[in-house]
Amino acid sequence: MFAICSYTMAQENLENIDSLPETEKAAALLKLAKSNYTSNYTLADDYSSKALLVAEKLGQKKELGIANKYLGITDYFRRDFDNALAHYNKAMLLFEKAEELKEQANVINNIALIYSERGDYTAAIDYHKKSLSIREQQNDARGIIGSLNNIGNLYQKQGEFNKSLEYYQKAIEISNLVFPDEQFPNLSGSLAKSHAELGNIDEALNFFEKAIDGSKKNNDIRSVIVNQINLGNFYFDLGSSEKAIVHLTGALGLASQNNMEYLLGVIQLNIGNINFQNKQYEKAVDFYNSALLVYIATNDYDGQIKGLINVALCNEHLGFQDSARTGFLKARVISEQLKKPSQLAMTANYLGKNYLIAGELKESKKWLDDAIVIASTNNLSRELYMSNYNLALYWFEISKYKNALKYFEKAIIIASEMESVVFQKDAAEGLWMSHEKLDNFQQAFESLKTYNILKDSIFNDEKQKQIIAIEGKLSLNLKENQIASQKKIISQQEKILEQEQWNKAYILSVGILILILIIIIFNRAKIRRQKEKAELIQQNLTVEHDLLQLQMNPHFIFNALNSIQSFISENDSFKAEIFLSKFARLMRYYLDSSSEKWVDFSEEIQAIELNLEIEKLRLNDKFEYKVIIDEAIDKDEIQLPPMLLQPFIENAVKHGLRPKNTNGFLEVGFSLRNDNIRCYIEDDGIGREAAGKNKKATSRHKSKGVELTKKRLATLFSKNSTVNYFIINDLMDKDDIPIGTRVELIIPIKYF
Repeated sequence: MFAICSYTMAQENLENIDSLPETEKAAALLKLAKSNYTSNYTLADDYSSKALLVAEKLGQKKELGIANKYLGITDYFRRDFDNALAHYNKAMLLFEKAEELKEQANVINNIALIYSERGDYTAAIDYHKKSLSIREQQNDARGIIGSLNNIGNLYQKQGEFNKSLEYYQKAIEISNLVFPDEQFPNLSGSLAKSHAELGNIDEALNFFEKAIDGSKKNNDIRSVIVNQINLGNFYFDLGSSEKAIVHLTGALGLASQNNMEYLLGVIQLNIGNINFQNKQYEKAVDFYNSALLVYIATNDYDGQIKGLINVALCNEHLGFQDSARTGFLKARVISEQLKKPSQLAMTANYLGKNYLIAGELKESKKWLDDAIVIASTNNLSRELYMSNYNLALYWFEISKYKNALKYFEKAIIIASEMESVVFQKDAAEGLWMSHEKLDNFQQAFESLKTYNILKDSIFNDEKQKQIIAIEGKLSLNLKENQIASQKKIISQQEKILEQEQWNKAYILSVGILILILIIIIFNRAKIRRQKEKAELIQQNLTVEHDLLQLQMNPHFIFNALNSIQSFISENDSFKAEIFLSKFARLMRYYLDSSSEKWVDFSEEIQAIELNLEIEKLRLNDKFEYKVIIDEAIDKDEIQLPPMLLQPFIENAVKHGLRPKNTNGFLEVGFSLRNDNIRCYIEDDGIGREAAGKNKKATSRHKSKGVELTKKRLATLFSKNSTVNYFIINDLMDKDDIPIGTRVELIIPIKYF
């Protein structure tokens, strides 16, 4: 219906133009092109092309230049930057011959926008400043405001938000002086984004509202959509995904109604990103695929690469590695057609990592070597880091730890130059693990310290971001409450005016209503008190849980320090050094997990294995151990309470295996049971009866760890639970002689 209507209107417009004098036709056609170049690219191109033919026939240089400029603008919106640049250059030559300075400034401004889209901000700023200089010579106030806004935008893209505000402020001063009654929505939108980045929540919201309101008044649908997108992303940064989706969905509807295909792709990509960040990968894939279809239809190859990679990353998270690889390969093919080094290096890195995860090491090495050559040749810092880091993982995987060490060292240097704390942390972890594998314990210890410092820094940054997000939400809530309060005050004032006209009977009705409200308020207060009481009980349970968990830590530290003391007494410095390194890692884990009620399953398993390594080292390899994990358990998808097994492992080693005359064996196993984990600790030690006699004879210390664990399990299961979460069995041979002990636990789990 829309297409038929547009075609009919176009036909009527052309019929009207046919009746004009020949010398006026090109200008009339260009006026129609201008009214369509932000909404209907095809129609705008049609009018511009017709105007170009007429102007060429009559030798109208200015009209020829404007026609080329408009063709360049529609190419720019389609992301066809090469063709756009070609049209702008033709227009520039024509405007120079016609001595049209104002139009020259406009074209230079548009060329700057292309360099900005390509990421060459230095060149873009130079072009914008050339345009600004011409506009200042011409006293073109509106053009000056536009140039100042564009320069501010470039500093904003480079993260120099205070500098961007300087240019925006100059533009505001000029607009207030020359156009006091006019709004500049693009300028307001730019100000909103910079204030948002600086954490000025109220100012950001105020300018976003001005931008959208001004765009609507100017009937600039494209500007309305762009500002809606920016406002949606602003809400997402504040942690409000719901509001973000509302604004982006509104923008999507407007773009769809007005056939703005390029913006359709951008919006769908943004909504996909929100779902990806919220780990809703299936929803994200739907939006990424929709964006991809738009980019294919508009021949936007950069957009196609983004869409394919994003879909592939979702498939990786969903476990579809083959589908992910297919997506990366398709993106690679397009990158080869475009011959852009950044995209070639990026796709090579993704493919190398994908093959590495799949265990196809030969293919992985081929792609990673390709990535590192492209990245180093073209000074692509991020991709150079990724290729070095991925190659380090490759060498580590095949146990070539010296090679891995070399690439981890290169990666951490690049990450430092990039000032990326996250990349430095990952590379430092690789250095630590490589040094440890090579028995370079001093270097491993230093790398571990660096890793922990960087990890703490990231943790603090994340906490700061959370605080800023909370402050932002609070500011939003306060603003919403202020609006609600204002509405309430207005409503109350209206009621006061109406009350003057009420009769006595109505006043009596109001009295009855007030009485009912008082009763309701008292009932609500009673319900609130009951709710607070229930919350207090829950808090007490939580406090009890935390106290039980904290009592575990000193007990473990005491035993560990005894172990260290024994090494020192025996003058075995080598073992003491190894023990201290492993003990430091284990202590770090217990410090991190001591404030957590749940930890990742894989992290807890690493801690258990580290604990067993320490105990084995302390007893001079007196026992062997094995940790068995059922294949049905997805280690990366579940969490469980920390440090539940540590007391039982300690008892098995100390009371079961240590007194044994021969070497022993300890086995720890995990299997899935409904929504719980079934765990067992089995040793072939001297048994509980003999261990009990030894304990009475040699120690006055009373172990509290097992009892505390029982209490923790009791708090984790509901009072009405029928689960037998703790069983201990004495193992006997056929002659009823003790041959060990088996402890079984049922532990609740939590899914991500």
